[in-house]
Amino acid sequence: MNKLTVPPEPKTPGEMIRHCRDHYGMTQTELGKRMGKHQNAISVYESDQRLPDIVSLTDLAIALNWSGESVYQFLMLAREYYKGDYPHA
Repeated sequence: MNKLTVPPEPKTPGEMIRHCRDHYGMTQTELGKRMGKHQNAISVYESDQRLPDIVSLTDLAIALNWSGESVYQFLMLAREYYKGDYPHA
């Protein structure tokens, strides 16, 4: 799997996840299985209801073959989108 280039300006962390998952032709269920999560967790991430914790973010990055730059982009998107009011479990 080649490293994925994410869209130039995703507006939310969930949009970035959804774009990358779609790029690889994965369903939410398939991505969830790769991460050891249920499809509902992926849906919650993609709808920006919650951010993945650090372990889940690592699993997400591996499942979507993200580069370090992509992980950084995701974190900066989350920071800007949530303005410090991070939704978490």
